[in-house]
Amino acid sequence: QRNLEEQDARGNRRLREEDEKREKRKSQLQSEMGELTRKLSLMMQDERAVAEEDFQQMKLTKTTELTESISRSNSVTNEIENVKSNLSFVEYELKTLHLASQQRQDTLSELEEERTSFRKQARRTMSVAIGRITRRGSRAEGK
Repeated sequence: QRNLEEQDARGNRRLREEDEKREKRKSQLQSEMGELTRKLSLMMQDERAVAEEDFQQMKLTKTTELTESISRSNSVTNEIENVKSNLSFVEYELKTLHLASQQRQDTLSELEEERTSFRKQARRTMSVAIGRITRRGSRAEGK
């Protein structure tokens, strides 16, 4: 019976030792789990901070690109308006020059007509005058 009691005591001791080991292991695992949870939380915070920083940098870059694009667009629009304005001015000048050229051509044509008419008139006058001189001369010779 003593042997049984000793065996029973040894069995109980072993059970208690195993229970203590299990408790110690459970406590160790809980501690590790808590540590891993803290590390995961810190890593997530770090990733969130990096992602937020990346987002802010990308937002700044895109805003800068958009501002530059708007500036270029406005510059091109202004240049187009200047070209349109210059084109309108050139068209006006061309029309003015064309009208002036047409008026000069008309004046030149009128002057040419007057010159031709004057020449015809001068020839007629000369013919008449020569005819008169010739007739007077013939009359004077005939007397």
